[in-house]
Amino acid sequence: MRTIIIVCIYMLCAGMMAGAADITWYPLEGPAAARVLVPGEPPLLVGQANVFNNCVEFGFGLAMTQAEQEQVRTALMQEYLEFRGDLLADLKELKELWKEVCSTPAEQQGKYRLILRDVLVGEADRAPGLGISRVIRKINAMETDVVAAGTPPVTRRSVDALLELVQMALRFRDRRVVAWSEPERQAIGAAILRRLPTLTPAGRNWLANADIHRALIDRNWQETPADERDVIRRLLAETFAPAPKADSAFPVDIDGIPLPPPNLFPLPTNLPWPMR
Repeated sequence: MRTIIIVCIYMLCAGMMAGAADITWYPLEGPAAARVLVPGEPPLLVGQANVFNNCVEFGFGLAMTQAEQEQVRTALMQEYLEFRGDLLADLKELKELWKEVCSTPAEQQGKYRLILRDVLVGEADRAPGLGISRVIRKINAMETDVVAAGTPPVTRRSVDALLELVQMALRFRDRRVVAWSEPERQAIGAAILRRLPTLTPAGRNWLANADIHRALIDRNWQETPADERDVIRRLLAETFAPAPKADSAFPVDIDGIPLPPPNLFPLPTNLPWPMR
């Protein structure tokens, strides 16, 4: 049984995108890509799942949050357990095609992005029972969930991405993993949105693209040399987890998070995702 969504992506992906010069997509080769997601003969590897991640992010023009990455990974793992041979064959074909299309001129990207997005949404609607279909529908819903209209609009994904940066910074600051209940997340997110009227255009633009900035920060952090990590860890904690005021109900001073924040990592010239 061929997995429907991946087959349709393979058929319509050709000529999609130009490769980014300064930052890569999810890696298809190397030690990180060679890690095993699900043992088997043959196993499902991280690099194989990354092919699908690249298609999702390109098609929807977004950078997935960590939560969305985990949802896609879980769905693909389930697909592997149910349709191992078919899934691996589809991902192998998609990998070869992805390598070819990465050299397509930038001016040809737009129409293929629209095609791919329509295919992802359409096939997810036609096969609603698949786990990967449910994830695709959720990702699409998040992208259209505008919590603050304007130019540019701020979506639920943008707020969630900033919350993930705050959690990352709290982990650095307090040396512990921070997990919030849904009511806590909503309260902190609402406090972030209350700042919108006071933000500069640059601050609003940063928040609207927080998913992209979160992805850039996470990837740059992973590549930070060991002898620089203490400094970067401290700067990230100071930026995204400033100490709360004495009477605050939150673990950080939400109003003290600079928007836009300082550029701890230079913004690449070319990005895999379109800025809003």
